[in-house]
Amino acid sequence: MFCVKCGSEIANDVQFCPRCGNAINSTVADSVNSTERKRHGFTSFWLIFSLICSVIVGGIYVFSPSIITQYYNVSSGLVMLYGFSAMAVVVGDILLLCWKKTGFWLFIGSSVVSLLLNMAIGMNFLQSLWGLIGIVIMWGILHIRKNGKTAWEQLE
Repeated sequence: MFCVKCGSEIANDVQFCPRCGNAINSTVADSVNSTERKRHGFTSFWLIFSLICSVIVGGIYVFSPSIITQYYNVSSGLVMLYGFSAMAVVVGDILLLCWKKTGFWLFIGSSVVSLLLNMAIGMNFLQSLWGLIGIVIMWGILHIRKNGKTAWEQLE
């Protein structure tokens, strides 16, 4: 049998996963477990920082694309696509703060969209790849341990 939370192989007669502590076959224990989640303070700080920055950047891109188009040779429509990509990061950060792993996948999707948009405006591939460093940073931040567990291990 395998733990539905972390994927570790577990014996059939255990009530809790020995790796992540997830209750096995008990919805009551799952709801108790979810209230005991803790993430490292720096992880929380980073998610909130990312959320605030993405709101600001996305807001500028969506509501004032002329600010960007006066400095760069791109259309307002393309700038707005960047804005929607930034807003996807906002949603992803909120989901991560709410312990949802889909927030990380949304973050990756937004980073890939930004990579494609960067290439569409004429940035070379290597310059465009720098935007993907955020995925590595987010992965690392989600793997900072607190009380023996990472935020990643506790995401649903």
